[in-house]
Amino acid sequence: MGVATVLACSIFAAISGSSPATVAAIGAIMIPAMTSAGYKKETAASISATGGGLGIIIPPSIPMILYAISTDTSVKDMFLAGFGPALVIIVFLIALVGWISKKEGVRTLNQGFSFRNVLRTGWSAKWSLLGPVLILGGIYTGIFTPTESAAIAVVYSFIVGMWIYRELTWKKLPQVLIHSSITAGTVLIIICTATAFAQLITLYQISNVFGEWIIGLSNNPTVLLLIIALFLLIVGTFMETVTIIIILAPILLPVLQPLGVDPVHFGMIMVIGAEIGMLTPPVGVNLFVASSISGLPIAKLDRAIIPFVLCMIAAYLVIVLLPQISLLFVK
Repeated sequence: MGVATVLACSIFAAISGSSPATVAAIGAIMIPAMTSAGYKKETAASISATGGGLGIIIPPSIPMILYAISTDTSVKDMFLAGFGPALVIIVFLIALVGWISKKEGVRTLNQGFSFRNVLRTGWSAKWSLLGPVLILGGIYTGIFTPTESAAIAVVYSFIVGMWIYRELTWKKLPQVLIHSSITAGTVLIIICTATAFAQLITLYQISNVFGEWIIGLSNNPTVLLLIIALFLLIVGTFMETVTIIIILAPILLPVLQPLGVDPVHFGMIMVIGAEIGMLTPPVGVNLFVASSISGLPIAKLDRAIIPFVLCMIAAYLVIVLLPQISLLFVK
């Protein structure tokens, strides 16, 4: 059940592009299911919170788009770069979940694996699973841009929800629109404020001073990337992912590019580093969403999430040190 949660998060991540949305959607179903299977409630919530982090690593991803816009990097290349690191993180998480399952004595379900059952349930979910294929396929083949794909995703989801699955009704539609507007408005406020702050930094040439300070630490690109990775882990504890990317990406990338650092690889370092911050208080958004769904106090989740944060950091170090992982599918 724990492994299924991680894999379910990875599939939903390709639809939502948002970590909190992935935690909310998958956690609401899988936290009770894992608890009934024998997991401690705080462990089940931690698995959902961490698995939800795949929401911004597996494309399409909102932070990847923002990084690409901020640094004039190809959105398509950023999306392609996400698959390698996501696979590494999934493997690390599955290994940790397997170890925790044995440690907590989680029982197996009285239902053997059935390939026929997989095909049957997969067929019933075919319209939902077709969403990521439609979005990513259209972007990679050049049929439409990432911005246009958002509009297509909305129309497709509306048609499927309203007339195929019939879970969306005209009565529910106003509430859906209100909730979407609040979410979009919140993000836009953050983006506007962060953009103004970034312009202020540029105006006062703080980026040049910061860049010179970074270069003064070392001329070795690997050492600098490790220092920046540590810096992102610290900053991510009290700054939101979008803000970190918009403010820091235009400052750090020009310093690193002359040293031979690939902008796409650095983009993945920024996205994943900021994402780990969503698991750590006081800003840890994923943690608060999991707390709300499970009904557990945040203080109890703070302790349970520690092994998962360490697991994510271990995977993060591998990704930082091996740029080939990020550039595996990028031409």
